[in-house]
Amino acid sequence: MLSASQEKVLIALLKEKLARILAIDPGKTTGFSSFDQQNPMVARTWQKECTHDEFVNELNEEWPNVIIMESFVHTHRTGVDYTPVEFIGLTKWFVERRDIILVEQTPGYGKAFFDNDKFKKMGVYIASLPHGMDAQSHLYQFMMKYGLIDLRLLK
Repeated sequence: MLSASQEKVLIALLKEKLARILAIDPGKTTGFSSFDQQNPMVARTWQKECTHDEFVNELNEEWPNVIIMESFVHTHRTGVDYTPVEFIGLTKWFVERRDIILVEQTPGYGKAFFDNDKFKKMGVYIASLPHGMDAQSHLYQFMMKYGLIDLRLLK
């Protein structure tokens, strides 16, 4: 949840069309999806297996001022992969050292509206990038909340 001051800064960035947004689905294979209000035609989605250094390099290369991160929900089962927790920690470390707004979304919230069927209708579905599509779900959910996406694309 954003503080009142962070929400104010976020609204100002969006209003001035200065937001450089990076959505992240952390894991052994991490999904990324980016959108730059200054250059909206260069939005992209990708995924990769990252070391910690490579993950931070991805953040540095994108240089976002808003990061949307899928949160980690612990389930009581054996064989839990804690890699997402490591990347969430790295992201929090990264944003603390820069002027970046961090928005966390639960896995269910990020995928509540935008699923692969909707992405297919919009012409932005990439079957070979399942983790990238998860990050894209978080990005589009954020964009919908703040009025940055035209839902008429789904008709």
